[in-house]
Amino acid sequence: MPSNQIVMAINIRQNKNALSKTFGHYFAEAANRQTLSTYGLAKHISGHASLVDENTLRLVLGQLAQCMIELLSQGVPVKLDGLGTFRPTVQNVPGGAATLEDAQAMGAAGLVEGIHIRFYPEGEDLRDITFKELKKKCALRLDSVVESTAVKETVDGVEKVVRRNRTFTPVQDFAYAQANPGDGSGSGDDEPRP
Repeated sequence: MPSNQIVMAINIRQNKNALSKTFGHYFAEAANRQTLSTYGLAKHISGHASLVDENTLRLVLGQLAQCMIELLSQGVPVKLDGLGTFRPTVQNVPGGAATLEDAQAMGAAGLVEGIHIRFYPEGEDLRDITFKELKKKCALRLDSVVESTAVKETVDGVEKVVRRNRTFTPVQDFAYAQANPGDGSGSGDDEPRP
C-alpha cells in the first residue's frame, strides 16, 4: 500500500434491535468526515498540478451543479465520464392509484411523492468504481465503536425520543473495556483513574 494513500476510517455499530435476526451482531459504517465544499474540491483539483486555476474551477463546478439540477429536473440522466451516471427516479405515493381513471384524476403531481437522484457508478475497464472495485482502491482501517443512546422527553404524558446522542470509542479501547469490565484505568492495574 502506498504511504501517501489516505485511509478510510470504518466505524462499527452493534445492532440493538431485539426483533432483528442479527440482534447483537456488529456492522461496519463509514466514519463521517467533513464534507468537502465546491471551494475545497476546486482547491484539491488545482493541487494536482491542474492547468486550470482554483477560481476558474470553482466557477466551472458551480455551473456544473446548476446544469445537472436543470437537466435532472427535466428527466435527463447525466453521465460524468470516469465517475458515473446521475439519473432521476420517481417515488410513488403510497398505494398508487387503484385504476387508470384514478391515476388520470390524480395527475402526475398527485401520483409522485418525490424525485430521487440515483447515482450509478461507472463500470468500464480502468475507470471501474462499482462498489467492489472501489473497495479495492480504498485503504480501510477500523476506527471506533459507535453507541447511540436515546434522549427522551415526556410531552402530555407521552414519552418521545427527541434526539440520539452518539459516542465514539476507539475499537481497541472498547475491546479492552469489554474484556476487562470494571477496570477504568485502561493501564492494566486494578486502581481506577484519578
